[in-house]
Amino acid sequence: MNALEWPLSGRVVTSTPDGVEIALQEWGDRAGRPVVFIHGFSQCHLSWSRQYAGGLARGFRLITYDLRGHGQSGKPMSPHYYRESTRWADELACVIERAGPQEPVLVAWSYGGRVVSDYLAKFGGAGLAGIVLVGSKINSSAEFSCVGIPALQMATADDDLTASISATISFLKACAETWDADEFNRQLAFNMLIPAKVRGFLLGRQFNADAIFKNLDLPVLFVHGKQDRITPYAASLHGHATAAHSRLSLYDGVGHCPFFEAPERFNDELAEFIRRDCAG
Repeated sequence: MNALEWPLSGRVVTSTPDGVEIALQEWGDRAGRPVVFIHGFSQCHLSWSRQYAGGLARGFRLITYDLRGHGQSGKPMSPHYYRESTRWADELACVIERAGPQEPVLVAWSYGGRVVSDYLAKFGGAGLAGIVLVGSKINSSAEFSCVGIPALQMATADDDLTASISATISFLKACAETWDADEFNRQLAFNMLIPAKVRGFLLGRQFNADAIFKNLDLPVLFVHGKQDRITPYAASLHGHATAAHSRLSLYDGVGHCPFFEAPERFNDELAEFIRRDCAG
C-alpha cells in the first residue's frame, strides 16, 4: 500500500489528564516527519484545510486537533479548565504523544502560540524538532495587539447571541484581507461552535515567554502578514530578535492568516524549514 493516505484516520478522541476529550485528525504520509498544527482563538482544525489538503500531505504526517472548548473537542464550562497554563501544556503533550517517537514540528497560529508557550514552560523543548509561529507573539504586551481587538474579542463572549454573532463576524472579517463568500460562511460556522462563555474564559491570560525563547535550543520560524489587523507584525519582529535560533518571513498584502491567504508560499516555506532546519 502506498504510504500516502488521506486522511490517515478519521476523528480520534484522546483524553487529557484533567479529563477533557480532544478531537484530533491525521493526514498524509505515515512515514513522514510529524507536524502538529495548533489553531487560534475561536477556530478549529478546519482552519488548516489548505495545508492537509495540499502538497504537504505528500511528504509529512500532518496532525490537526481542536483545542479544548473548540470544534469537536470537549467544552467544560468552568473557567479553571482554561485559565491554568499547565492544563494547556498537558493537552498539547497528549497530542504530541499521539505523534509517536519521531520529534514533531509544532505549527501554531495566533492563540496557538500561547499554547506552545504553555507547553515550553512546563516541558521545555526536548522532544521537539522545531516551532513555527504564525501571526503570533511570545508575550502578551499590549503593544502586540492591534487597537480595538481585545474589546472585539471580549464582545464575541457576550451572553446575547445577536451581539456575539455580530462581533464574531467583525473579528473574522479582520482576520484576512479578502474573503470568498462561501469560505467566510464556512469559517463563521465553525467559529460559532465555541460557546460564548468559553471565549470569555480564554481571554486575558497574561504571559511572557521571552526568556524561554531566548534560551530555546530549537529552530523557530516566525511568519506574519504585514497587513495583520489582529496581531501587528511587530510581534514577530520582537520574537525573531529574541529567539536564539530563528528565521522571519513577512508577507506583503496578507493579513492574520498567511497559511490561508497565501497557502502555496506558506506550504513551500514550511516544507523547506522542516527539511533544512529541523532535520537534526
